[in-house]
Amino acid sequence: MHYRKKRGLLMEETREIDIDLRKIFYMMRTKVVYIILSTLLLAVAAGCFTHFFIAPTYSASILCNVKNNTDNSVSENISQDNISASQQLVNTYMGLLESDRVMDKVAEELGMNESGNAVRKMVTCTWREDTTLFDVTVSSTKPELAAKIANTIAKIAPNEIEDIAMGGTLKIVDVAKVPSSPSAPNTKKNILIGALAGFVISFLGFFIYEMFDTTITNAKDLERDFEIPVLGTIPRLESVERTADNDDNSSFLSPEPPKPSAAVRPSSELLENIHSMKGDAKNDK
Repeated sequence: MHYRKKRGLLMEETREIDIDLRKIFYMMRTKVVYIILSTLLLAVAAGCFTHFFIAPTYSASILCNVKNNTDNSVSENISQDNISASQQLVNTYMGLLESDRVMDKVAEELGMNESGNAVRKMVTCTWREDTTLFDVTVSSTKPELAAKIANTIAKIAPNEIEDIAMGGTLKIVDVAKVPSSPSAPNTKKNILIGALAGFVISFLGFFIYEMFDTTITNAKDLERDFEIPVLGTIPRLESVERTADNDDNSSFLSPEPPKPSAAVRPSSELLENIHSMKGDAKNDK
């Protein structure tokens, strides 16, 4: 018995939540235009901000290979141990490449007034997993400068690193080329992010507003929220608007008061209640 009651209450609560959500999504249909406009507005704003306020960045890269000095065999007979030893040297060589010793010499070679720390901020080393290769990428707002710094690193780094680390050699596989297009920012990506942000913000804003809006819009809202029957409804009457001059003239010409455009009629439920009350009164007599 108690289980049936609990199950009934749970089903009723679930039904109320379902009805409320259906009402909210029904009301959200009127906000579709605003949601679309917000999405487009933020997408355009993100694109304009990216184009006009974010400076494009160009990237130039060199490819380096690390080889273990203990490996003196022919390439087809290279053992797995030698490959593993070379892979372990990759992280060491990447760290040495970004050291003050190498970066300061690169800045000096380029005749830059900045220290090696300024060059280091433009350099990123990335290991190609499961290989003995790693990329050295230089990013700058000037494409020619990015390629020049990368190639200067390729010129200086091998000798400097081999003087410090005696366990292997660093070979340059590919030199840098002047980039023809910026690597960042990604305008299309930022536009998509702006559009998504506009959609999510506007949708959640209207959804939360409708969820907490307690305005009564029809008789069903009263029955659901207050659990009371609606006995009758009063239709909206059209007001007769007249100017001051017309009011003065009409007071003499038209003695009859204006008639409402719609009549007030009780609902069918109210009529049934009145008839039942009359029947009860007759029975009492």
